[in-house]
Amino acid sequence: LLSIARELRSIGVGIYFEEQRIHTMSGDGELMLSILASYAQEESRAVSENCKWRIKQRFENGELYGFTAMYGYNIKSGEITVNEEQAVVIRRIYDLYIGGWGFSRIAKLLNEENIPAYKGGRWSASRVGDLVGNEKLTGSALLQKSYTEDHLTKKQVRNKGEKERYFAEDTHPAIISMELFETAQQIRAARAKHVKARDTSQNRYPFTGKIVCECCGKNYKRKVVQGRSYWQCSTFLHDGRDYCPAQQIPERILEEFAAEFGGMGNISEIRVPGKNKLVFALHGGQKIEKEWRISRRDSWTDEMKEVARQKARSRYGN
Repeated sequence: LLSIARELRSIGVGIYFEEQRIHTMSGDGELMLSILASYAQEESRAVSENCKWRIKQRFENGELYGFTAMYGYNIKSGEITVNEEQAVVIRRIYDLYIGGWGFSRIAKLLNEENIPAYKGGRWSASRVGDLVGNEKLTGSALLQKSYTEDHLTKKQVRNKGEKERYFAEDTHPAIISMELFETAQQIRAARAKHVKARDTSQNRYPFTGKIVCECCGKNYKRKVVQGRSYWQCSTFLHDGRDYCPAQQIPERILEEFAAEFGGMGNISEIRVPGKNKLVFALHGGQKIEKEWRISRRDSWTDEMKEVARQKARSRYGN
């Protein structure tokens, strides 16, 4: 607000606040506006802290807070009930997973059987994985998985141990038993450990596990196309563009930016918020946004290249 008022004042345009009787063109207008802005900001912070305190009290009392609509449940007038048709699908997913099936295979089966996912969408490995890892299906809930980082931006961030978390039991009807859920988590942990031990790329590629897609929340993976290295969202690679439209990033672009920051040793995370944008989180806490221009050779996706090949074959009869 102050920056806007100053910019307008520099071109001879004033702002008059009727309720406060402040005119930015007057001698003390900017000073009064600064004082009121500071007061409003402090009041906003106080309100935010009061809200946090009330929410924390509810967490400590084991009250379910922030439960939104999810697959398997219906919410009407604040009452949570089981969607029996979807509950059958959830139990089947758990049975298949414990029986040795993977997320992608389960998603493919459900799509082949035309079983709709949440809100009528298609199933993907990530959607199946989210259900297998959701403790709310047991009728209990892990509270404060995320929290508001800043009262001004209202941005929610994942709680990675910065705040206390609470486990509330029997807060709503259960779809699966806690024993079944815990068995699935043990299998999931064992599979993840096996994959990590098998994946030698953890040590070979400095960007592995560092690039996060803000579209779906998954990590980027490395791929090589005609001798050139790119990084692509794992959801896009496994499930296709319909599930995540994130674009691929040429490895040379990542290397150039990393060099600007003194190498990957100084970078804790790289987030991809949108097209041609990267946000580098440095170990010192600083976040820097970078934009890059895509060259014509990098803009061609695998699908576009295949279409071009088909057109060339039909044109020249090869």
